[in-house]
Amino acid sequence: MMNSSPMMNLLQPVLTTTLSASLALSALSCAEEESASSTEQQLSVIFHATSGDTHLTCGAPFALSDEVEPSLYVQDLRMFVHDVELKNAEGDWVPFSMKADGEWSDGVVTLLDFENGSADCDESGNPSMNHMIIGTLPSGDYDGLRFKVGVPYELNHQDVTVAEAPLNNSAMFWVWQRGYKFMRVELLEEQGEARTPWLFHLGSTGCQSEAATVAPDTPCAKTNAPWVTLEGFNPASQHVLFDVRGLLNNIDLSLNSEETPAGCMSMPSESMECAPVFENLGLSYESGEVSACASGECSEPFRVMNNSHTSSDDHTHDDHEH
Repeated sequence: MMNSSPMMNLLQPVLTTTLSASLALSALSCAEEESASSTEQQLSVIFHATSGDTHLTCGAPFALSDEVEPSLYVQDLRMFVHDVELKNAEGDWVPFSMKADGEWSDGVVTLLDFENGSADCDESGNPSMNHMIIGTLPSGDYDGLRFKVGVPYELNHQDVTVAEAPLNNSAMFWVWQRGYKFMRVELLEEQGEARTPWLFHLGSTGCQSEAATVAPDTPCAKTNAPWVTLEGFNPASQHVLFDVRGLLNNIDLSLNSEETPAGCMSMPSESMECAPVFENLGLSYESGEVSACASGECSEPFRVMNNSHTSSDDHTHDDHEH
């Protein structure tokens, strides 16, 4: 066997030390990754759209009261959510980190889509649906949920044709000046042999720029982004219900300002139609700011419901206790 050269004898301690340090750093890195993963938990918050206890689907009639025959139909039902937080055992609101999936969330905003493009939803809808927000937050127990309905100003006035999903959805976009429709609820009311539309499009107003196709340099005068607060929400055993009866509580769908579309487009000329809907969302129609959502005393359309599903259910046929 050949003897080691003098140079190798000199390098041996250095190589040994370097290898030991590398192994130690590798072990430390693995330990840190394991520690980080053990302090984070995956979470899905599931939403459902209903009218009272009736789950809404395209083509199926529903009513806004148990005392009347079903005569309303869904034409569209979608909304953006962001700034999601959950309340931990210490009473602190903890940010929920959304997972970007290239379709329903970009990691900042998630699109909830309750229509499937069939029946009355075929004009503006699409076959795909999304009923949940997915992401991570620190491990622990939580008993509260809050989020904003809408799109942050920084993302609200971009070019929809080049935006990342879900903000590339033209059906949820007005123009660059006004930005996105934060919530789109479109209904058809059966009246004899005809069906008349009632539309609610929520979004920012009072947006100033040179033209409709130019994005504003400053936030719009009226943000119109509701804060939804649900105290006592347990993500392990409960889901969130969006109830159109709460949205349209004490509202006469037949009332409409002259020379405006049937319903509310969030515009200043639609006070008669918009003010009561805004109030049900916990928004001030005059200022566009939240009125009581921060204290959990508003957002009538949103409430907690107990989950009676197993993990393998697909939520096609829902059965919940409210």
